[in-house]
Amino acid sequence: MGNIIDAALQNPIVLAVGILLLAGLVLSFALHLVKLAVFILIVLGCYVGYLHYTGQELPPELERLEQKAEAAAETVREKAEELGERVQEELAKEQDVQSRDAAQSAESDARGQNEAAPVHDEGKEEQP
Repeated sequence: MGNIIDAALQNPIVLAVGILLLAGLVLSFALHLVKLAVFILIVLGCYVGYLHYTGQELPPELERLEQKAEAAAETVREKAEELGERVQEELAKEQDVQSRDAAQSAESDARGQNEAAPVHDEGKEEQP
């Protein structure tokens, strides 16, 4: 087993293939967990719908879970609004900097055209 690990660490191609296989395994595992979570949420939603349809009350555990979910959703909403405001401020600053740079560039180009004298090569004749 130690020889295999040493060989893999010494050969960069084998190491790269091993890393790719490991990344694929981790992603596959994560994808299966996401699918399982979606399935559980669908089943839970069906259960809550059934309870609502039959007029039964939600169990206290589900009510607490609903309250926690609402609180988490509110926190996420606040953070998203905060982040959106910061992004808009940064974009406004970047646009100001770009417009100022463009104005300075245009100004320096205008000065450069006024001050530029025609350049003649000594070895070439001018044609009318």
